[in-house]
Formats: sequence, C-alpha cells, structure tokens
Amino acid sequence: MPIYKYKNSKGDTLYRVVYLVNTPKGSKWTSKMDLRTLKEAKLFEANEIAKKDYTADMFLSDIIVEFLKDRKIRVQESTYRRYTHYCNSILKIFGDKKLKDYSYQYFHKLLTNIGKESHKRVNSNIKVLKQINKFAYRCFEIQNKNITRLEYFKNVRVDKEYNIWTLEEFNTFVDVIPDKFINYKIYFSILFYGGLRRGEALALQVKDISRYKINVDKNLGQRDHLISTPKTRNSIRVITMPKDLINTILAFIDKQQLTENNFLFSFSYSNVVNCLRKYTKMCNLPKITPHDLRHSHASILFENNMPTAAISKRLGHSNISITLDVYTHLTKKSNDKLNSFILEL
Repeated sequence: MPIYKYKNSKGDTLYRVVYLVNTPKGSKWTSKMDLRTLKEAKLFEANEIAKKDYTADMFLSDIIVEFLKDRKIRVQESTYRRYTHYCNSILKIFGDKKLKDYSYQYFHKLLTNIGKESHKRVNSNIKVLKQINKFAYRCFEIQNKNITRLEYFKNVRVDKEYNIWTLEEFNTFVDVIPDKFINYKIYFSILFYGGLRRGEALALQVKDISRYKINVDKNLGQRDHLISTPKTRNSIRVITMPKDLINTILAFIDKQQLTENNFLFSFSYSNVVNCLRKYTKMCNLPKITPHDLRHSHASILFENNMPTAAISKRLGHSNISITLDVYTHLTKKSNDKLNSFILEL
C-alpha cells in the first residue's frame, strides 16, 4: 500500500494511504486522506493489511456465525430459527472450507449427485448461501464468485392440493365434540370461518373480540410459545365473522368470567392436534391439519366466486400473488368453470 505525502490548502503536511477494495465488479483503488503523521498512516496501513489477511482466510462457518448474529436482530424469532436450520444444512451439504476455496467444479459435483426429491430443499439452501456470500462482501469485503454463479434447480414446483373439508364435513366434526370442550369448538370454528393461522387464533385475547369482528394483531409461536407480531404487515387485520359464532364466543367469555387481557384459549398446539385427530377419526372424515382448516375457508370463498383481492386481504397475505400461488388448484377450477360457461354461450 503506497503512502503519499502532500500539503493541503492551508499548507499543512498530511499523508494519504492508497489501497485496494473489493466491489461486485472487481477490485478498485481508493484512498484514506488527511492522516496527520507518517506514524498514523503506517498504523492505518497495518490495520488494513491485518484485516485483509484475516478476512481472506475466513471459513464459511465463521461467516455464518456473524451472518446469524445479523439475522437475529433483523428478523422475527421464527424466521431466525429457519435461517439457523438452513445454515446447518448448508454446512452438511457443502462442508466447511475457507470461503475462497469453494470452486464451481466442487459445487457442480455435489449438486449433480442430489436426488430430484431434494431439489426444492437444496434450492432454499442455495438461496441462503447466496445471502451469506453477499453478507461476507458487505461486512468483510470478500466474496466467492462461484457462489454467485450457482443456478437453482428448475421445474421443482409441485402444485400442492391441500386437504380441505366442506361446510357439511366441518359441521359433522364440530357436532361430535362434547359441549364441555366448547373452547375447542370455538377454536376450530375460528380457523374454519375466519381463515386465521393457528398461532393467530391461539394468541387471541378477549379485547380482540367485538360485535361480529375479530382483531388479528399477534401470533403465538408454535415452538417457543412466545407472543410476537404476525407473519407480515398485512397479517394485522380485522375480520368479519358469522354472528352465531361471535355470540357463542361472547357467551363463553361471560361464563368463564374472562377479562379483556385474558387469552381466549389456554391449551397448547399439541392439545389442538390431538383433539382434531380424535374427533376426525370418530366421524370417519378425511385426515386434516389445523392449517388445512384455513385452506378450507379459502376454498369456500373461491367456490363462491369472492374476489381474489378480498380473499388475499382476509387471509393476511402480503400480496395477491401469494394467494394465487398457494391456491393454484382452486383458481384452475375457477378457470375451468369460466371456460365451460363461455362454451355454452
């Protein structure tokens, strides 16, 4: 790193250190100006050399540690846990090397031996690996161009058809639940008639219930059991509910003498799953999960030709494209119905 001596407009003698920095388009020269003494300039030079010597030899695992620290303060706890899972998976798939030592041939050899059934999962790992690589450039001015060149597996999407219940099937199910478990009846009804996510329903408090509306503004984590903000900004919403269901909820609140800050439900997610399985089997109905009740709600709305934008808003999706993506099979049915109608004109 060359050090230059110069004089400023006031006639003061200063020093300038010229050094290389990495950019997405390659290396470029920059300089540190206005260093007052030669000793100060040499100290800056030594620090830059030490920094480059250290970061150039950083292992992927070291960068991941710093990456996860950054994610911890920027994302919700549930999202952070997913990042942790992906990072552990990345190290298992690609191994731990110095970032600069991963060659494209190395990646290619590993990825070509991965079965098709794992392509979707590996695509998620590649996406996070690219994020880690960008983070390394921003924080340590190092990156591996072979990672930026990695391509995703194509044609891995499978349009999933969710298990859903009709209104008649849901009524059959809820009718066999004993009245002493009215809290479970209410919980399942909120999922089915409101399309709430399971954690959103478990986080409901008395103050969230009003005449024919439910306010959704928080979520209960399935694993950590902590209350947090919902999944997205659009998840904060007010949902109109059937009058009979709201009246049942209000009667339940009065009977239990709950105050406005009390939670409606005190059972765990595992209790919900066990109850659902027990009475589903008793009714001989198709197996279903609590989240499938949300999909059942969406299915009813689509089948009754409700506007997709309104459905998306009610479900709390961040944008309408997510609704169309998740419920592709339902929109296809609508298109088939439209085509049949046109042919009959």
